[in-house]
Amino acid sequence: MIQDVILDVKNKIKISFLLLNFTIFLIFYFSYSTHFTRKKTNRDLLNLKEKNRKSSTETEREGFEPSVRITRTTD
Repeated sequence: MIQDVILDVKNKIKISFLLLNFTIFLIFYFSYSTHFTRKKTNRDLLNLKEKNRKSSTETEREGFEPSVRITRTTD
């Protein structure tokens, strides 16, 4: 009788401990995954635009010519 109660309490403690570990794991997993997939802010997009603009002007200064030229023809 008493041993059944003790086993029941031990099982409940094990289950609660496993649930606690699982919830902690989920919290860390989602916080880590969203850290790398955060939404880009306007400042990030402006910095990216500025980098692209600088790199394109540098290549123009070096005499870079594109390998494919697009010409518009009118019929």
